[in-house]
Amino acid sequence: MTCTLTRGNIHSTPFLIPVGTENGIYFLPLDLSGPLELTKREREVLTGVAQGERSKEIALRLGITERTVRAYLTNIYTKLNVDSRSSAVAVAVARGLLS
Repeated sequence: MTCTLTRGNIHSTPFLIPVGTENGIYFLPLDLSGPLELTKREREVLTGVAQGERSKEIALRLGITERTVRAYLTNIYTKLNVDSRSSAVAVAVARGLLS
């Protein structure tokens, strides 16, 4: 595994997800097995996240409310088993859900 520390940020391959605990940081392997489907709208929302858009910007672009964007993000996090935007993008790219 390649892991670098830059200005306090840890960068690793998308196949290991860093998890912070009281005892430090450890890495969990990413499970890439099994089929995973995101809806078209979930992919559109996640693409916006990957491009650095805020929820408000995604909502305006897609013609939906910011609350709806947050609901899509919650669904995406659940499907990808993550708890952050950056982890969702990393997992989606590793699984080939985003190009």
